This record gives sequence, structure tokens and C-alpha cells, in this order.
Amino acid sequence: MGANCKIYHFDFYRLKKQEEALDMGYEEYFYSGNYCFIEWPEKIADLLPDHYTRVEIKVLTDTERQLTFKKI
Repeated sequence: MGANCKIYHFDFYRLKKQEEALDMGYEEYFYSGNYCFIEWPEKIADLLPDHYTRVEIKVLTDTERQLTFKKI
């Protein structure tokens, strides 16, 4: 990733069906070589790339979070 790297963020919480992600042209973003951060990825599980890094955030206290990174 160079200086011209872009970061995309998707929040699929309100997605009712996977076809809505198809309509928005998700492939253009997911396969662009740029970073894509996705909230609620389980709503588009069949559309995720074969390889990605899953980031889980667990609330420990009001001021502490535990981050877990897993390559899929």
C-alpha cells in the first residue's frame, strides 16, 4: 500500500439481503487492493473474499477493549 492508499468502511447493519451489496458494486471496493473495514460481515458472508483479516473487539471495561486479529 502506497501513499495513494484508500480506506473504505462499510456498515451492513441495515442490509436486508446480500443482493443490496451486489447493487452497490461491492466487488469494486473489496478487490481494489485497498483496505476495507466491514461492520456486520455476517450479513454478506457469501460475498467476502477468500482471504481476509477478521478483527474482533471485546469490551472488557468502560475504558478497556481487547482486540483479536485472525487471518482467514
